[in-house]
Amino acid sequence: MVRLYRELVRLGADENEEHYALELEEPAFITLGFAYEKRPRLSAGAYHPALKKTDQWSKGTLARSMPKREKLAEDLLELDDAVTAIVQRLKERGMQSPYLRQFVVARINPLRFIKGDAPAADELLATMTKRARGMDTEKIRTEDVARTGGPPPEASE
Repeated sequence: MVRLYRELVRLGADENEEHYALELEEPAFITLGFAYEKRPRLSAGAYHPALKKTDQWSKGTLARSMPKREKLAEDLLELDDAVTAIVQRLKERGMQSPYLRQFVVARINPLRFIKGDAPAADELLATMTKRARGMDTEKIRTEDVARTGGPPPEASE
């Protein structure tokens, strides 16, 4: 996605992002692509649902929109750093789950409480980062995390 975006900019495409909606698929993929470029092992699946609801097509040309996309990707990486710190603290407390990151992101995501229009993606990422930095991991119980993994496996007889 990012290589296509950069190539279109290099070729001098003077249309906006929405003009290339068929090729670029959705705005969140562009932002995640720029973030992946800087951090190839980003757990983007944890952040995609929130971005999908808030990230919009940029109105300016691709060349003008690219710095905004890069900034949004930086904001996403800043959020990921804050979430990673929380996940690490939870692991130090003995909590182990493949859904730990998704659990933390769900706890700091304010979208489920917002009535009406969702905020812009940059506002959402700033809010989530602030909430992540202020999260008290001592209040999280093992049972809370265990519920996010689904039902326990059935006993085999």
